[in-house]
Amino acid sequence: MSNCVRAAARLDAAIAAGHTRLRPVIMTAFAMIIGMLPMALGLGEGGEQNAPLGRAVIGGLLIATVATLFFVPVVFSVIRHKSRPRLTNDDPDLIDMELEPAAQH
Repeated sequence: MSNCVRAAARLDAAIAAGHTRLRPVIMTAFAMIIGMLPMALGLGEGGEQNAPLGRAVIGGLLIATVATLFFVPVVFSVIRHKSRPRLTNDDPDLIDMELEPAAQH
């Protein structure tokens, strides 16, 4: 299998994983952000004291969501690309490393 085909397979796998994980990640982050809105807006008695914490949590969630969906897969792809590819049985470049039977004494 050529390196170009391996790279294409890795890219297809990354895209498929992104499609699979997109909805759950977005739904989880969105639910938490909506839950933190009252705190971030400073609603209720003493809410102005907790508002900076709510804003910080929402900002962290937004950054973490972007990192989860885009940054982490890109870094994984780069690291995986630089690592040595695994040899498989269907690899034409696989060197037969079987040892010859031991000589009879």
